[in-house]
Amino acid sequence: MDLFFHVIIVLEMTLINLSTIYMYSRHKKSPAVTWAVLGASMAAVIIPMMLLLHFWPVYGNGNGLFILLSVVFIIPLKCLLDESLRYIVALACSCWIYTMFAFSLSVRICYLLPGQWSAGYACAIQTAFYLATLHVFQRFIRQKLVYILQNLQRATMNRLLGLSIITLIFCMLTNYVFVMESSDVLRLILVCVQMAVAIISYNLLYSLVAANCMADRLRASAQLDVLTGLKNRKCLYADGDAMIRQHTPFTLFFMDLDRLKTINDIHGHQAGDRYLMAFSKAISQPFARVGEAYRISGDEFIFLYRGQDAAAMQQHLSSLEVCVEDGLAFQGVSLGMARFPEDAQTLQELIACADARMYRHKGDRRMEDQHRWDAP
Repeated sequence: MDLFFHVIIVLEMTLINLSTIYMYSRHKKSPAVTWAVLGASMAAVIIPMMLLLHFWPVYGNGNGLFILLSVVFIIPLKCLLDESLRYIVALACSCWIYTMFAFSLSVRICYLLPGQWSAGYACAIQTAFYLATLHVFQRFIRQKLVYILQNLQRATMNRLLGLSIITLIFCMLTNYVFVMESSDVLRLILVCVQMAVAIISYNLLYSLVAANCMADRLRASAQLDVLTGLKNRKCLYADGDAMIRQHTPFTLFFMDLDRLKTINDIHGHQAGDRYLMAFSKAISQPFARVGEAYRISGDEFIFLYRGQDAAAMQQHLSSLEVCVEDGLAFQGVSLGMARFPEDAQTLQELIACADARMYRHKGDRRMEDQHRWDAP
């Protein structure tokens, strides 16, 4: 009778592993061909296991050595599935870790029960465990593990694969040491494997953290103007729309540098770049506590002011003292402002309103300059 329950235990584990791998992989063959080949592979595992149980009774006392025969499934899976070997092995190891844990848990519970070891009790406990947890495990595979395996870089994938294999070995050794009267050498090997799991886990964690940091730097650089270091147009819309959604009042100042083209034509574009950087520094550092500056095009800037005294802020921006290298005098800036929510309800409308007012300001300044030159 124990032989029957041993076969049921192995069949249960194998069917769960193979069906899970099959569900979350792309297929080369039809379902009929796939399961025919896998069925033949299962027979290749179970028949040797039954022979081992007959000639080596200690093999059936819950030590879990039968899992060593599961390596034969890798070959047919690679032939039947349209996935890389790394993907298949990593997914298979995750499945075997789950079923090995279910088996080990069942064995440990059986040894706690009064009487001798019983494969029937272990089979019943293992089946109950699968009924309670299999849907949770497969949901984890579907929602998380498949995404991880499909999107990892090659180096990180290799670390994950190594961690999966060494963790499976650790689960097997742990169960074997608990069941068998193991030697000190085997216990030492188990300790070493445990340390290897920890080291590989930390290496994998390091690679993931490094990848996240790189992604954060790339994301930040995508939101910054390369020349001035100010936030760019994309970031302006993200920040402005967020403030509007939160109904946070603010004032938008649209600024246009005067005579930048003249500076580029006379002194060269490198001098013009230094001019832009000097202006960017002047509008960002002194006012960092009350707002944020953005460069949205060559000589156009926007400042989102979060304070209450917009008139005073307008005066500060209009009378900026900009220290420019190369002895260049600051040529001034034209600006217009628009308030949210008084002047407009969207960021695009606020920009258009402030832009129109800026051009009126620029026109008024040109008329003042013209009158000044025309005066006797």
